[in-house]
Amino acid sequence: SSSGGPSHGVLRAGSHTTEYFGGESLFDVLRLREPIYLKPRADLSIERSIKNDPLAVYIDGSFAGTWEVLQLLPAYTVASVDRLSATEASLRFGSRNNSSGAIVVTMVR
Repeated sequence: SSSGGPSHGVLRAGSHTTEYFGGESLFDVLRLREPIYLKPRADLSIERSIKNDPLAVYIDGSFAGTWEVLQLLPAYTVASVDRLSATEASLRFGSRNNSSGAIVVTMVR
């Protein structure tokens, strides 16, 4: 492929594997094959008047931005992706940026 990566492969999404094809970003893979990952999961204990923040994205344990970052990651560079609820994300990374949950990406080493 012209992207420099393999023509296809798999990455781990939660407890199962998901296929990707050459040239796809992680966002493409999730949008097409795991769309539930991209839906915000707000903490229901938070007042409904608080605006719904975009999903936080963490790459190898560090805050990287919101879901737009996923468009910049070629799928072949990703080993796994996990989806955390707002509560899980706040417990793991703190309450800042996590009111809609988080996507945790582990890159291929």
